[in-house]
Amino acid sequence: LSQASDGKKRGTEVLEVTKLSGRLFLPPQQVYLSQLEAEVFGIRVQASGRVVNPQDFDAKAIGLPKEDKEKKPEKDDGAKLKKLFAELRSLHFGGEQPVLDLRFTGDLAEPNSLFVEASLEAENVFHRGYRLNRLHIIASLRDGVVQVARITATDHRGRLDGRGGYDLAKR
Repeated sequence: LSQASDGKKRGTEVLEVTKLSGRLFLPPQQVYLSQLEAEVFGIRVQASGRVVNPQDFDAKAIGLPKEDKEKKPEKDDGAKLKKLFAELRSLHFGGEQPVLDLRFTGDLAEPNSLFVEASLEAENVFHRGYRLNRLHIIASLRDGVVQVARITATDHRGRLDGRGGYDLAKR
């Protein structure tokens, strides 16, 4: 994410993706990503999956704000995402490049059918003077519930293990 400096609207933000390589197929009423590799915020991202009925996607059905051209933007529209990107930008990694692996499938006409599986593996994570020796996260989205099956973080003082869930419909 960086400030636009190439004649775009002043104050707009741009998400920078580098080393992008992938294979995307668009059969009728489907989006099939057979493989994707890219670098985002210094993290190597690998993704694959298939969704059907992309024309029927309703962001509100899974708790995301839907674009409304007639509605005036609210003060905090995008503010949380902007803050998340700022935090990700402040991370630095030593040693092996961290890897985020994503797999997904589902019917976008039925948002609760979406299944996303993610794992993140990182070593020597530096954030504002603090260092994690290792960070490992395994999470999924299934039936409208985000489930963190495992999060393990180690530093010079010890290890923290956790897990939990969040029901999108119940907030």
